[in-house]
This record gives sequence, structure tokens and C-alpha cells, in this order.
Amino acid sequence: MKIKGRSKNMVNKINFSTENLQNVFAVRDYNEFSQLMFDTGMNREKVSKDEANDKIREIMFNILGTDKYSTKKEIRRAFRRHKDEVFEVIEETVENLLVSGWGDNPFFNEFVEIRNMNDGDTNEFYVPDDSILTVSELSGNHHDIVRQRLAEGSTFRVKTSWYGVKF
Repeated sequence: MKIKGRSKNMVNKINFSTENLQNVFAVRDYNEFSQLMFDTGMNREKVSKDEANDKIREIMFNILGTDKYSTKKEIRRAFRRHKDEVFEVIEETVENLLVSGWGDNPFFNEFVEIRNMNDGDTNEFYVPDDSILTVSELSGNHHDIVRQRLAEGSTFRVKTSWYGVKF
């Protein structure tokens, strides 16, 4: 069963790894917070952007153990101590934004075929015609991409890494 782009089981099975996160979300609903971040990221205004940002900032300050009066230095130190917790809180929302953010774009859907191994997809692509597809692994500032001819009706796999594609 899907709820706004996520499976119901994923939304209800939030087991935070630290006592700090458990305490922060003991008095708040994580699902509402995640939905607020998602809506803000997708520019869906259910509340004003300023209100949404203030609420997100307030909860992040709680996770970091800081407040709006903390100095930049205090916030940097707190972030170094709690960076894994911050990532844990936004991880599911970011993943959902990446998948659903592009999926509704007709231009994107015409040119991109998406595979998500977490959803049970296989890392295999089929080329129905004789095509030239340029794929290259990217490293740092190296952007020299080489072309490769794929035979008609061929199937290929992509080694997972950072890739750039040029047509």
C-alpha cells in the first residue's frame, strides 16, 4: 500500500538509532515532519514557506542540541557531533523526493528509464534498436565521455557508480 509515494510499512517502521533522536521524536510525529520536508521540497504550500522552514529549523536545532541564538561555531560543532542523526532524519524524505520529484515530469520520463534495486528492479537495460549510447564513469573534474555502440536487441548492465551520459 502506498501513502504519498512511500509504502505504509516504511513510514510506520521508524526505529531511530540514538536516544537523542528517540527523545526528539517522542513528543513529535516523525511522519508529519517528513511530510512537511517533502511538501516544502516539492513547493507544495500547505503552510507558508517561512513557517515550514521555521518548523524544520526548530526540529533540526533540537536534534543538534542548539537553538536559534547559537553561534555558527556552536552549530558547526553540534553538526559534527550529530551529522549521522541529521542524515537519518532526512534520509527517507530525500530518497522519496528523488524518486517522486522526477517521476511526474513528462520530459524526464520520455528520456530516462529508472531502476531502483530497493524496489526489486534489476540492473538490466534493453536496447530495442541500433543505438549509440555514450556512458562513462566520472571521476573528479574529468568529463571526457566516450561513445559505445550497442547492437540492436542487446541487453546490458550498468556497474553502479557515478556516471554521466551524453547523446
